[in-house]
Amino acid sequence: TFRVLLEAGDADLDAAGADGRTLSELAEAAGDSEIIDAVARAVEAWRLEAGERTAGSGEKTALDLALEERRLNDVRELLESDWELPDEGRGLARQAAADGDAELLDVLLSSGVPRSASYYRLGLDQKVMRVLIDYGLLSLLMEEGDLPGARAGMGLLHWAAQDDSRAEIMEDLLAWGADIEMWSDDARTPLDAAVAAGSNEIVEFLLRRDADISGVRPEEALFSLSPDVFLRLIWAGVEVENPVAIGPDGRSMLHYAAETGRADVFRVVAGNAGKRILSRTDSSGRTPLEIARESGHDEIARILEERTR
Repeated sequence: TFRVLLEAGDADLDAAGADGRTLSELAEAAGDSEIIDAVARAVEAWRLEAGERTAGSGEKTALDLALEERRLNDVRELLESDWELPDEGRGLARQAAADGDAELLDVLLSSGVPRSASYYRLGLDQKVMRVLIDYGLLSLLMEEGDLPGARAGMGLLHWAAQDDSRAEIMEDLLAWGADIEMWSDDARTPLDAAVAAGSNEIVEFLLRRDADISGVRPEEALFSLSPDVFLRLIWAGVEVENPVAIGPDGRSMLHYAAETGRADVFRVVAGNAGKRILSRTDSSGRTPLEIARESGHDEIARILEERTR
């Protein structure tokens, strides 16, 4: 009955009664959650219909309530009714992007909040990136900037290259005109960044797009990528010039290649290396042959036995 009266009435729902309390305050005092919810919605609808854009002292606006309760359809309706927002809503959009709230960001942008991209760099995640792609904002984000999970000086392509799950974003960035050979501050391309991060799928994707391989470090590729993707880099023209280059764990490329169990990888890494190089020990004093034997990689062991006699 109370709900019907609320919906049928046309009284000022912000007005105070004889005891000085508003309808909202009476509902709170009653302590009935259904009544509290019904009053809140009725007051919000009344304010919207009456064109109210601000609440009384200490109260929340209709938009505040809709945002707080995640009623995004109501948020959209309020914004489309020319609700006046501070800074034209940029603050809300900035916070939505920082929080990774792609759904709210979508509502804000679709409701006319200015599509200025300069503040969307904080807290970027993939869902937020998808919203920005959908609203054509990537062209404003292509320049280098501070991105979460990326070193300073990396652009969006470098950020995307660091994770295989961002392959679709990488493709969208390139479709929007991003430079596949864009350099970071330390003169590394997106392909270099993908190799360093061990992003196998993105490395393959960039190779299919004829990305420049001249900056790829083979020792880095061997330590971070799968054997198959490492070989694709070799077939694309990356050369192993120093098979005893040391990786982060103190092992050389030869030791690591012996441990992979892949004879094709080992042959590529070993190249024409002679007995002296093939017999070098790692930080634990083991040779590539010893590692191959310990790992049960008989074919690699045979190759080494023949070349180190």
